[in-house]
Amino acid sequence: TSVLIASASAVAKVFVIGAIGYVSAIRPKAAPILPASAMNAISKMNFNLLIIPLVYSALASGVTPSALGSLWIVLVSGIGVICLSYAVASLLGKLPFFRVDDRTDFDALRIAAAFPNIVALPILIFPTLCEFPVVYNAFYE
Repeated sequence: TSVLIASASAVAKVFVIGAIGYVSAIRPKAAPILPASAMNAISKMNFNLLIIPLVYSALASGVTPSALGSLWIVLVSGIGVICLSYAVASLLGKLPFFRVDDRTDFDALRIAAAFPNIVALPILIFPTLCEFPVVYNAFYE
């Protein structure tokens, strides 16, 4: 299978999980299958235990040791880019113009800069974003 099909398969699985959760939260109207009081705990558990491993297992299933052996330069270059990106983000964070006051935000930004293609920023932001009442309540309006 091609990389495009593997990626689309991983994304489709995530959308199916999301659609099932959405329907369970709104149907039946009188008493939804998933009550509002359980949403926060179920969302955190779903995100941490199901969605992230699902995406990575679907994408990583095509990687074999023989493929890595023949493409070692890609692996070495990738590690170099990650280290360079992390170093540049760390150095820019020390400059007065780019300084971030909150240490947690700065760490999240450095990780997102070092790993831009693995969806690092949403993985760091979504669990926190879903804890805000405005986001949580907007889902049910």
